[in-house]
Amino acid sequence: VTDYEKSKVEGEQAVHDYQEMIHITILRPAIVLGPNKYWKKIARLMEKNLPLVGSGKNKWQTVYVDDLVGAIVFCLENEETKGETFIVAEESALTLEEICKEFKKALGLKPRVRKVPRWLGKPLAHLYITFFGGALLQPSHLKRLNRNREYSIEKIKSYGWKPEWDAKRAIKETMEALKS
Repeated sequence: VTDYEKSKVEGEQAVHDYQEMIHITILRPAIVLGPNKYWKKIARLMEKNLPLVGSGKNKWQTVYVDDLVGAIVFCLENEETKGETFIVAEESALTLEEICKEFKKALGLKPRVRKVPRWLGKPLAHLYITFFGGALLQPSHLKRLNRNREYSIEKIKSYGWKPEWDAKRAIKETMEALKS
């Protein structure tokens, strides 16, 4: 749907063009948590108490950056993973509302999430962009925000990799790192 998502598909297709020449292993990470500019911007939005667009009941499975790096190293060291495609994520997903509450707790805020209906989200995103230049609230991202993001990691687990982090711990670690 978004340019970012399209670039991921195009990148994967480009990699497949070389599979006859080199061994390829593709990792498809869930939403990556970790201390970076993106999550710093999300934290600022949480501090402003902007409402969540939609019900927040959709699942949002994540992966902490340390687990993603661990999966990359695991695949590099494991010959059996060559030529495979794996989803890399935490063991089980929280809802988007639960993710927001965990961020608020980690920021020392009340874990209360205000919500607005999906139909109101697009006009609000346009207003936010117009008045505040909010690149994180693009109208095209709202559909993505409300999508169910729950994945099976059984394939990579069957090769011997297992995540060590869950979203609650990863969010807390991310926020602590961003504060320092």
